[in-house]
Amino acid sequence: MRGIISSDELEIAKLKSELDQYPGLVGRDIVRDVTAAKAYKWDEGVIDVLMNKERKPPKKYKVVAFDYGVKQNILRLLVSHGCDVTVVPAATSAREVLRRKPDGVFLSNGPGDPAPVDYAIETIRELLGRVRYSESA
Repeated sequence: MRGIISSDELEIAKLKSELDQYPGLVGRDIVRDVTAAKAYKWDEGVIDVLMNKERKPPKKYKVVAFDYGVKQNILRLLVSHGCDVTVVPAATSAREVLRRKPDGVFLSNGPGDPAPVDYAIETIRELLGRVRYSESA
């Protein structure tokens, strides 16, 4: 269902015109608009409100998180569970991810239709079965 909300414009005809111009989500790669410009480390954990401190156990797992529109709280939760998190842009290659030698790869959620994000789909196919956590690592 299409809709529009405005606190500025109240004229129905203008709002309808604006809504008619909206291209929609299907078939558009919106991920390119929201992904990180470059890779970065994320080191913030969840704040434990009872203890009034950040929950950051020792880092046990090296995780590469693809940013398809990632929510920061998900990254906080990963850190709070012992993950050393590196966030990478959506178009990062499988080769670049494997070069980082991660114990795991996290695929964030993202906006819109996943079908036109074919570069990510191909990278995920290339990574399947190639990243495995090992206690001896």
